[in-house]
Amino acid sequence: KSYSSYTYDPATQLTVFIPMTAEDFKNDFINTMVEMARSQGQNVTDSDIAELDKAIRVKGELSLELPEAPDTTAKIPNKSLKMSIATQTMSFNIWEAKYLGFETVTVPAGTYENCFKMSYVQKINTPEGVEKNYCTSWFAKGIGEVKTIEADKKGNIRSTSELKSVRK
Repeated sequence: KSYSSYTYDPATQLTVFIPMTAEDFKNDFINTMVEMARSQGQNVTDSDIAELDKAIRVKGELSLELPEAPDTTAKIPNKSLKMSIATQTMSFNIWEAKYLGFETVTVPAGTYENCFKMSYVQKINTPEGVEKNYCTSWFAKGIGEVKTIEADKKGNIRSTSELKSVRK
């Protein structure tokens, strides 16, 4: 499921890519827990869901700034989104982001020239462990993210997502 959104400020000519909001992170977790409980035959009521919702605390923000003219030497701040339930904590982090310039990218939805290219490390901490993905993403002006490659530390590709179509 993809939750990403974008904002654009014409005054600064800055686009901000938001992979997931705090509310989406929380709702996705609640939906996953409810589906797991129901798949094991447990009855989950609306009041159970409301109690779970009240017990979860979420803070932080995930976002990547996509300037019109990126400085490839710029230090980009790390971003974190954290969720706590009682003593359990989970986090979704974007670290070590770098602007890599512009490239032409061909995906099923078409060919996009001058796509903004950047890399970053996506780190997910859960009570079960830590997962790191080394990501490279391309963003087309006026469209958004058109391609992302996620790999392990050695460069072995774990997944590729590409824009399939655009509706106008």
